[in-house]
Amino acid sequence: MKESAKRAGFSVTLKDVALKVGYSVNTVSHALNNKPDISEETRAYIFEAAKEMGYIRNSLASGLRSGFTKTVAVIVGDVANPIFSILVKHMEMLFREKGYNIFIMNTNEQPTALENAVQSAIGYNVDGMIICPTLDNLDLIERLENSKIPFVLFGRSFNNKKFNSVVWDDFNGAYIATKYLLGLGHKKILYISGPMNVSSSVERLNGYKQAMLDSSVSLDNNYIKSVSLSSKKLKKDIDNILRLGMDYSAIFTYNDIVAYEFIDRLPSFGKHVPQHVSVVGFDGLQDLVGFQKTLTTINVPKLKMAQASVELLLKTIEDISYRKQIVLPVSLLQSETVKKYE
Repeated sequence: MKESAKRAGFSVTLKDVALKVGYSVNTVSHALNNKPDISEETRAYIFEAAKEMGYIRNSLASGLRSGFTKTVAVIVGDVANPIFSILVKHMEMLFREKGYNIFIMNTNEQPTALENAVQSAIGYNVDGMIICPTLDNLDLIERLENSKIPFVLFGRSFNNKKFNSVVWDDFNGAYIATKYLLGLGHKKILYISGPMNVSSSVERLNGYKQAMLDSSVSLDNNYIKSVSLSSKKLKKDIDNILRLGMDYSAIFTYNDIVAYEFIDRLPSFGKHVPQHVSVVGFDGLQDLVGFQKTLTTINVPKLKMAQASVELLLKTIEDISYRKQIVLPVSLLQSETVKKYE
């Protein structure tokens, strides 16, 4: 009986509510949409009646009438990565405060999956999108730009392209981390990069290289290795690197997840952190994820990233010609995984 009543509630219409309260359908619609031509008393009365009847507002129908659905899509590379989970959580909260619902889509860093996600979002008639792209998706992003569909790139961007974007200062972060290790006497620094079809990987690698060159330290490309961002492949990639038996005193990794995987696997190869090897990550996840060992890392302003991305998309929805590229500063967070080279 309760289940039947619950299902019936989904079919309650504006007309049903109007018959219940004794007002016209137009008046009920204005009240439920908080139009200023309805008094507070009448609005409260109609709201309460609609709630009791189980009326659910048809957002799609409202969107077709107004041209806005009050929905946005947030498309991320890997929702299993804590950095994306943290960002999406705060984006959802900020959008909800503005009266928006969000669709969360995961691409697993696959360019084809991103194309499909964007097409799905368009099919749902979203008002805009926040997208974490790969460099392989430039054509897709350019088509979005030409189609006048509001979007913001977050965490990644395209060089020499003026798309709306919010990124961290990846180059400077990597530069700071590498200079820090060099300042402690480390010369043989193994850099672990992410895939080169990700702009943040490119920028962080360039920052590492520049720091080495500025310190007059010989740059050996054999000390630059790349790993998959897929959790299934990452451990295998790390073991393959450690089996090479290279001579290094420090490891700087593309992100914290990779850093902690190295810390976990190094003892199996007879090395411990920081006694034998210093390790630096990138993201500053320690306080939010709770790893056992406190990591020296480049701390990124996660809440600022979420807030800036949401605000920029809302401005773009209001004015499709609005353009802004935001680069958020980062900082070094020193902790227990690094020691001076002796």
